[in-house]
Amino acid sequence: MSRPIKIRVLSGILGVFLMVDIVQADNPTAVAVAGKPLLLLSGFDLTPFGFATEEFFVTGTATSYKLAEAVTADGKWNVVPAESAPYVTRIVVVRPTDPKKFNGTVVVEWLNVSAGQDSSPGWSMSHREFLRSGYAYVGVSAQKVGIDGVSSPGGIAVGSALKKQNPERYGSLNHPGDSFSFDLYSQAGRLVRETAVNKVLGPLAPKRVLAVGESQSAVFLTTYI
Repeated sequence: MSRPIKIRVLSGILGVFLMVDIVQADNPTAVAVAGKPLLLLSGFDLTPFGFATEEFFVTGTATSYKLAEAVTADGKWNVVPAESAPYVTRIVVVRPTDPKKFNGTVVVEWLNVSAGQDSSPGWSMSHREFLRSGYAYVGVSAQKVGIDGVSSPGGIAVGSALKKQNPERYGSLNHPGDSFSFDLYSQAGRLVRETAVNKVLGPLAPKRVLAVGESQSAVFLTTYI
């Protein structure tokens, strides 16, 4: 089932920013993982700024999509649900520890994998504003390359995917493929929105959820729209 999507889009050369009512999807579950997550966020400790950094493994069942008809030149294509598959991915949450300092906005980044591993250019370019103004941030490992790496010579790049960097920590992650990324990302958005059930934001209650992606991730988000 789904509900109407309301979208505000600001597009540029490197990125697409949008506001969206996340598509209704199956309920995933999130489990906190102790220790430092593998994601380059900053060269300094965020704790003195009143922010906590946490990682969660997210488990659910995602749906892929296929074209409902032949493609057209205008790029406005209809899709229908195709297959479903179980998944286990991870999200990284950076949030104010004091609810009074939270501005009500959560930025959910589709982590970029052009280097063959998860990176967070949205956070890198905006984190000073996030810290100053009390945003919460969630990075989502939405694509298979970030978890498993490049498995064929035709891949974009060869990098240090999560399972390669730390197989003991991330060995249980399971990504069924990028055709499932769109639904997987929607379900991560639901985790952020439905705080009464999922406490990935701790005591914070979001008013706005922004989907953010840069470069390759922006291309995926354009398709997502």
